[in-house]
Amino acid sequence: MWQTATRTFLACLTGSIIVSAHAQSISPLPETGLWEVESTTLINGQDLMAAIRETRRAMLEQIPEEQRAIMEAMMQEDDDDNAYDCITEADAANFRRPEALINELQQDMPGCTIALTESGGNRLAFAGTCADADGFTGDMQGEIVMVSAREMRHSISGTGTLDTPAEELPPSMQGMSGNVETQHTEVARWVAADCR
Repeated sequence: MWQTATRTFLACLTGSIIVSAHAQSISPLPETGLWEVESTTLINGQDLMAAIRETRRAMLEQIPEEQRAIMEAMMQEDDDDNAYDCITEADAANFRRPEALINELQQDMPGCTIALTESGGNRLAFAGTCADADGFTGDMQGEIVMVSAREMRHSISGTGTLDTPAEELPPSMQGMSGNVETQHTEVARWVAADCR
């Protein structure tokens, strides 16, 4: 249960924006190719991924030794805080039309309504609310900043409630329900022209 709420909450932090019709393009455009994305999510000051790793370690201790190696190998793949994303020509073109960029994000989290508050230059900013998007209700604001054609930064902060019952959360995540303050940051850097 807490894993579903966590995934949904992260989607809520990173998605669903509705845009005005007069948005200006952002520049510079990102280079196409493979990008490495480093992210951090804090809930009430606690690192979400560190708490998930701690929960996994505790779960592994409960598994018989012969099954532990298999589970450790499977979990190892998910432990890296960095992810990779491929930016295509079409993706890069969306930075000329923030409406298209935002519409893609809207599909990720239909339980939230967020309005564009600024676009142009190297920055796009937004603010809005989520109404019980799989457990999260609250206000948020964020921005995407193009540092250069090979680096972009994304941040979202919010205040609200996360309605996962404390008894359903593992010990390492006990402070991550009820009234919450959230902060999600991503730094994406271009790695290579080829996405393979």
